[in-house]
Amino acid sequence: GEEELLRVHALAPLRLTHAALCAMLPRGAGAVIQVSSRAAFAANAAAPTYAAAKAFLHRHALGLAPALAGTGVRILSVCPGNTRTELFARAGFTEEELARVAFMEPDAVVDAALAALSSGELVCVPGERRSQRLLRRLLPRRLLARAAGVLQRLAGV
Repeated sequence: GEEELLRVHALAPLRLTHAALCAMLPRGAGAVIQVSSRAAFAANAAAPTYAAAKAFLHRHALGLAPALAGTGVRILSVCPGNTRTELFARAGFTEEELARVAFMEPDAVVDAALAALSSGELVCVPGERRSQRLLRRLLPRRLLARAAGVLQRLAGV
């Protein structure tokens, strides 16, 4: 249920991040990539706990960044959209449904994340257009949440 989802999507990455940081900080080098989701940017009535868990991961990375500044250890929050993984097959999506909702390929997400990490970015949203990035940064969260809800209903997600 929801508690298991939180253990997998929030608690486990939190523990892994802190364990990795304990090894990286004394060395003065390393990087942590938090895999969040575009769901982190807005509430999702269809999957509220998932969206909240991904928002936690994203905000956790943003919160750690200032503490890591100057340590040689970097952090990146990766927020991909629906990516073609076994998640959808396990959820019972047909190939037709998958083609409609999962538009990112795993290799493209990894490539975008590594490029963002090497260029020193804090947030990577693979596949995001410049106009989408601008809207995400400028619009109030409440308005973004409402727009995301409308888009989710239109997409049938």
